[in-house]
Amino acid sequence: MLGQTRNLALVVRIRRMLKSLSIVVLVAATAACGGAKTSGTKPTVVADPASAFGPLQEGADYQTYTKMSKAPFASPTHGGRDVEIWVNAAGVEAYKKGEPSPAGTIIVKSSTEKADDGSTIPGPLFVMSKKDKDWSYALYWEKPSAKWIKQLGGPVYWRTPSPKAAYCVECHENYDNELGGVPEEARAW
Repeated sequence: MLGQTRNLALVVRIRRMLKSLSIVVLVAATAACGGAKTSGTKPTVVADPASAFGPLQEGADYQTYTKMSKAPFASPTHGGRDVEIWVNAAGVEAYKKGEPSPAGTIIVKSSTEKADDGSTIPGPLFVMSKKDKDWSYALYWEKPSAKWIKQLGGPVYWRTPSPKAAYCVECHENYDNELGGVPEEARAW
């Protein structure tokens, strides 16, 4: 029974994520084509500073954090990529215990994906940073693979409050403490 409940919850989460993803894709597609056209007027382009590319602001030093996974594991909610989780010193103990993370916690999911030739290449970094009671989210990809460059147009750094990071917020709200965690078989603790 518990397994069926978990499976149903997962299906509900995936449906919500797909709905959110379709909204993000619609927003990105609209932005990519210059917005809606109206006869005789130029479209208004609204700047989104939270999606401007630049150096990673939080989590750039993630490889100095505690690695919470002993090996990469598949994450269907992160594009089906293999991920590893890194947590800074402020959040390690709470993460291990499944307790709410304290302010100052930074969690990074590094990812890899398969290239067309079957080799493994770096994917985006997914970053969560806890400020006071709320999390902020970011997706950082300095060198997207060739298949993604066509869709993204270049490197990306989407972070809340950008609508491009809304998918992260909506997905994580469905988890206890807003964290998906590490599967037991992949845990490093």
